[in-house]
Amino acid sequence: MKKITKHFLALALLGTSTAAFAQTNPIELGRSSNIFSVLRTEQNQIFTDDSSKLVAFIHRHDVTIYGGGNAENGKLRYDFSADGGLSFTNDVGPLNQTYTRPTRYPQITGFDLSGTTDPNNILLPWVAPTQSPAPDWDGFASGLSDVNSNPTSTEAYNEVGANALLEGGLCEGLPGEFWTTSIDYYSGTSGDSIFIYKGDYNGATTDIDWAKHSAIGLNHDLTYDGASKMIGPNMSFSPNGMIGWTAVLGDLVGGPTHTFNPVFVKSSDGGVTWGVPTEVDLNNIPFVGDYPTLAEELQALWVDSSGAAVGTGVASCAFDYDITVDANGNPHMFVVVANGSTTTNTAPTYSVYSGLVKIALDVTSDDGGATWKAIKIAPIYAFRGNWGLDGTTSQSVDMDNFPQISRTESGSHIFYSWADSDTTFNFGDSDNLMPNLRIAGLRVADGFQTCPKWITLGDPFWDGLALFPTMAPEVLTNSGSTADYNLPIVMASMLSNNCLEPTKFWYFGNDATFLESDFNDIATIVLDSCVVASDANLVESKISKFSIAPNPTNGMINIDLSEVAYGEIDFIVINSMGQVVRQESLNNKTGSLNADLSDLENGIYVISIITAEGDKLTSRMVKM
Repeated sequence: MKKITKHFLALALLGTSTAAFAQTNPIELGRSSNIFSVLRTEQNQIFTDDSSKLVAFIHRHDVTIYGGGNAENGKLRYDFSADGGLSFTNDVGPLNQTYTRPTRYPQITGFDLSGTTDPNNILLPWVAPTQSPAPDWDGFASGLSDVNSNPTSTEAYNEVGANALLEGGLCEGLPGEFWTTSIDYYSGTSGDSIFIYKGDYNGATTDIDWAKHSAIGLNHDLTYDGASKMIGPNMSFSPNGMIGWTAVLGDLVGGPTHTFNPVFVKSSDGGVTWGVPTEVDLNNIPFVGDYPTLAEELQALWVDSSGAAVGTGVASCAFDYDITVDANGNPHMFVVVANGSTTTNTAPTYSVYSGLVKIALDVTSDDGGATWKAIKIAPIYAFRGNWGLDGTTSQSVDMDNFPQISRTESGSHIFYSWADSDTTFNFGDSDNLMPNLRIAGLRVADGFQTCPKWITLGDPFWDGLALFPTMAPEVLTNSGSTADYNLPIVMASMLSNNCLEPTKFWYFGNDATFLESDFNDIATIVLDSCVVASDANLVESKISKFSIAPNPTNGMINIDLSEVAYGEIDFIVINSMGQVVRQESLNNKTGSLNADLSDLENGIYVISIITAEGDKLTSRMVKM
């Protein structure tokens, strides 16, 4: 905790300027009275319009600046950029001036009926759950605002008394049609159904008319304690607005019990009708790896130093997720998956054994939901961190990995962001106490992926301070001379180590970027260590001839180097956490290499060979 304290002291000393010290250069945004504005991965709190390069971020305001005391800390303001995130106008509003009910966790989207590329023509629908009386949730506020430094917004209160909980996934479907989703919530207990709300643009009143559209019942497995278990929900529509998907993490009858799995519901007619909920069994879906199914891949890693299985060996989602829909109408759920047990329970208990290997997955379908698969995006090194007042439970907040997903406007590319700690430099702690921003990408047409990038790791100021990095549902394209894709990400910084004190927001969209050339054939990428082999090296080095025997192995291996030029080579072994566990220079005299790796723990490793000519060859090895 000493380093965290140092960072908060630095915030107080530096005020609002970090440019002189930072390798990243985030743009300063507005403030809220506390951190309780950006804690949900299902929130769509940023809107981008690629044509006009508008970026808008909605949040609660700071009563220490605008007055009104805690009774008015739920008034909403937004920050906007008309130049693709290069500069911002902050804290415009409030949007809910009447303020008859306190709001929390706002969402925003936008649309342009004029067909121009002028950001001043964009209209911004917003929604926010309301509390009355606190702490119960009771309906939601909504409005429609224009874009300028002194905005005019409508203000309405919907479903008062309906116990609607924390709407998620605010988005546009067909032009002028808007959607959000929620679940019932009664004094801390979730109901049985997903509720979908539709908002229609009303040109006569220049407002959005909201109404409950559908109630989707879920057949929950109640055998654990008689109560339904559900996290979310969230939703997204395809770029053409015709195919919609809503999702939760849940446990339905007929699937794995006492674990959280993805549950999807599809609409193929623009949201008019919705289908039957489908639970995806993470344990049995195909997985691109050394084993044919996800469970087999993970079970090889969920072992102790003697090779004995640890925990249940059953996969479970780890509480946070986000979704989008690609150009083909297929859903993508970005979620962290771990062993579905805890250190004290060997049976699934709707918890996770966070000390074992965890991975970030894109759970998706190639055929509209008929079949499902999992795409590995990156290893997850650390899990939950606690923030605020030295971790006292009554005045603190938890952050897991905060997975977020986005796409290009056309749905041709998918992008991911999350927070993780590099455990190598995290004082040996597996908790996510030094979170850094990570990003990755997927090209839909050919399945090419990027290496995951660390954005804030090593930054003199932001290293270890990536708190609640929320990302817009759509990225900006060609918004700068050095990037093809800018990921519109906003992060929070508490101005003191107190989650009830003011929080400032920062825009990292100019630092979180990718080039089209960053996408590579997954066969040439080792995601765990971010090794990329060039096409030239693949042909020249005949990587297909690089073999390890036996594989799996109990320790003694032989590596065939007959197709590698004789001479000095570097022999590198990388574990599933991306850490180098063996590195030495050897002389390739005979065309083969014998190595004793019996001292390594059981698991999956990447073996890399680097020749004196600079060729890099990689292959996977399973130690059992």
